[in-house]
Amino acid sequence: MVQKDIGACFEIRVDGKTRSYRDRKEIAIESGEYLKQMQPQCEVIVRDVRDNSITVIEREKSVVLDLGAASKVLKR
Repeated sequence: MVQKDIGACFEIRVDGKTRSYRDRKEIAIESGEYLKQMQPQCEVIVRDVRDNSITVIEREKSVVLDLGAASKVLKR
């Protein structure tokens, strides 16, 4: 289910714990990349709360996952 525009739509998670929210995807990914640089051993994920898709922040690049793959990662 896709929600309407609700403001901050992107959640940034570090090791499964919510760290912050952003309203634009580009800013959320940049924030996630910064957190990954500061804590390279941690898992950093940017989740779109509207459709539950996620972007996994890797050391050198970001990986976007669809809803099905996102649900598997978030259940860990």
